[in-house]
Amino acid sequence: MILHNDGFQITCENLPAEMRITTNQEKLRLQIDNILPQLSPEGIDFTRVMERITNDIKRKIIENTLAASRGNKTEAARCLGISRYKLIREQKKINNDIK
Repeated sequence: MILHNDGFQITCENLPAEMRITTNQEKLRLQIDNILPQLSPEGIDFTRVMERITNDIKRKIIENTLAASRGNKTEAARCLGISRYKLIREQKKINNDIK
């Protein structure tokens, strides 16, 4: 295996695709474990927990896409494959659910 990188640091992007997939799956699994609630004898409110997790994921996706597009909502919406209006609506919905 040969890795190519012009810089001094090897990142996930420099790895072959099959290794990147494994690395990303491990990272995702660890992060999901951190947000799942601990089961208690009383149980959990499944609907509330799923809404919170879904909103957290949506918020992070939107934040990352807006950062990549330097705050340009039209560009971020295009990258996500949604309309600018839907992007703004999702942002408002997520912000309302946080309050």
